[in-house]
Amino acid sequence: MKKLTIGSLVYDDFDGVFFSYQSLRLNNLDILEQLDLVIIDNNPDSAEGHATKDFCEKAYIRYIPAPEITSTAQRNRVFENAEAPYTICM
Repeated sequence: MKKLTIGSLVYDDFDGVFFSYQSLRLNNLDILEQLDLVIIDNNPDSAEGHATKDFCEKAYIRYIPAPEITSTAQRNRVFENAEAPYTICM
């Protein structure tokens, strides 16, 4: 059972996703199966968006494209898509 959802809203930020989520994964190997990692991508059709999606698939991070509205308010989708009782949006 997942205990904590950690998610981010991103827009053309592959490097930020890669280094932040690799750090989360590598520093929490003992509890990784209890973490629900989520990326909401506000620009999935860009080259950065494609790279982010590819990384998420390989790293078992849920990837949710969200091109319909470009806004920081989209971060609420992290909470809407959480699969754990506790959620952190970073």
